[in-house]
Amino acid sequence: MRITIPSIPPSLNSMYLTRGKFRVLSPSARAWKEDTEALLRTLDLPHMEAKPLRVTVCVHRNWLTKDGRVKKADVQNREKALLDVIFPVIGVDDSYVWDLRLIKVQDTEEKTEIEILAL
Repeated sequence: MRITIPSIPPSLNSMYLTRGKFRVLSPSARAWKEDTEALLRTLDLPHMEAKPLRVTVCVHRNWLTKDGRVKKADVQNREKALLDVIFPVIGVDDSYVWDLRLIKVQDTEEKTEIEILAL
């Protein structure tokens, strides 16, 4: 299964706010989650079998500064939001992810490409 989302997931660094003793989604993370869930539901994705899965995530964006140096921006802390929004839609718990690959793609357009395959 291949999915393209025309945005990138929020970073864990900006995903949550602390309200007293509770951690809640930030307004921007909540908006991304709602928009992405709505998009995924329009795609009529098939449900996956509950078996070990390989997930490859390609995060496209401009990862370089104007002078060509790499921006201090992680790809590793974006998978949580992404898996939490996709897996309920495809009917499998994300504990079935056995192989997770995260790839930075230098691009002028922000988007996220996901491939989910049974192992």
